[in-house]
Amino acid sequence: MYFANSIARMALLPGWNCGIAAIPKGLCRPAQGCEERATLGGQGEADPTPTGLRLVEGRTGRNPIGVGDSEPPVPRVARGSQPWALRRNPFGIPIGNFREAFGLEAVLLLTAFALTSCNKPSAASSNVGEDPQVKSLGTIEVSARLVEIPEGAIFQRDLYDYATILKYEVVSVHRGAVGKGATIYVGHYNPWKPRAEAADKRAKNIGGTLKQFRAGQLHRMALETPMDDHFMGGIVDKYFGKHDGPSYWAVWTNNAE
Repeated sequence: MYFANSIARMALLPGWNCGIAAIPKGLCRPAQGCEERATLGGQGEADPTPTGLRLVEGRTGRNPIGVGDSEPPVPRVARGSQPWALRRNPFGIPIGNFREAFGLEAVLLLTAFALTSCNKPSAASSNVGEDPQVKSLGTIEVSARLVEIPEGAIFQRDLYDYATILKYEVVSVHRGAVGKGATIYVGHYNPWKPRAEAADKRAKNIGGTLKQFRAGQLHRMALETPMDDHFMGGIVDKYFGKHDGPSYWAVWTNNAE
């Protein structure tokens, strides 16, 4: 009996994904959901004849299960037909549970990674809208969001050059004494033109990559203040009398999105 039990353990444990449990009198039985058989006398596992030693709960013998027994046969599940959740890996954990646990861990890891990435702005995002001109012209450099474009603030009229005042909220400060989150008012020359085409003999050394003003855009701008020191011409100011502080002159305006 001991010898048979030892052989059974050697046959069951190494290659089959099924654990065995010791029971009284030195016998062993397959784990739930498995039917396995150890063979004696060098006969292979695939031998269909009932000559091999069968492992049955509470007894051993060379007779097929249910033949000459007063006990009901043990329910059998053919190999390869077990439900997925009952199959076991070499660690003894049901594969379905192992997969679910691993999947949950992966989801949590990816979520943590995403949240970490959101909290850390990338180097590329801090450089959007950057070029040599916006970094060197003017005395102030900010990235600011255009809050709105008031009705009538931008228009095209032949033979009429003007600057219009637009309202911004400062998102980040790159140079100069401007507070982050502050509301500033910026004058843009001939705002109906792309910034690369705006400069003329009246307003020199202005430009940028922005092609058209739209509310909600993020602009990276090189500014000067006060505006009156840099532009002496027609000004359209829809905020006149509604704000204190200086108006800024836009020297260079880039799209920062």
